[in-house]
Amino acid sequence: MDKKIYFENDNELLYLIKNHDEEALEIMFKKYENLIYSKILKYRFPLNAIEDYLQEGRMALLKAIETYQESYEKTFTRYFELVLQNRFNTLYQENKKYYNSIVLVENDTLDINVKNNKNENKDMMIDIDNLSDFEKTIFNLYYLNNCSIEDIAETIKMTPKQVYNSIYRVKKKIQKEIVKNNK
Repeated sequence: MDKKIYFENDNELLYLIKNHDEEALEIMFKKYENLIYSKILKYRFPLNAIEDYLQEGRMALLKAIETYQESYEKTFTRYFELVLQNRFNTLYQENKKYYNSIVLVENDTLDINVKNNKNENKDMMIDIDNLSDFEKTIFNLYYLNNCSIEDIAETIKMTPKQVYNSIYRVKKKIQKEIVKNNK
């Protein structure tokens, strides 16, 4: 029997997955991929790490598959959404702590405490002379003061789209500096 028939029925897919059906697991991953992407965008995770967060979402899906019980009186979709949201809340708080560890120093450098691949903390100074005064303002408002896009737009009399674009430029410039200093 073709497993595509079960594509809409999570309970059948869960049954097949628990019986070690790899194809059913792939169907489940495909089915919930868009939900994972939408949550990644909601939490404003760094754009250069989307694949990492997609993987985190898949791991949350596996956890939901392992722990879901029909007696929860929730659909599997809603249960997975809660598991995913809990995981992304944790990651968001960790990400927020990273950005809060960035301190603007008077001589136009950033003092950054970065975790490297070995999870060791590494302090580095990043030169931000390549940021314009406007970009420094955006950086301070968005990353250091945790202002929302709407608040920033209202404060500096711009559209939210212009603020998004400015944040993107700032992020790219700082990422370049971090990469350059990590070599």
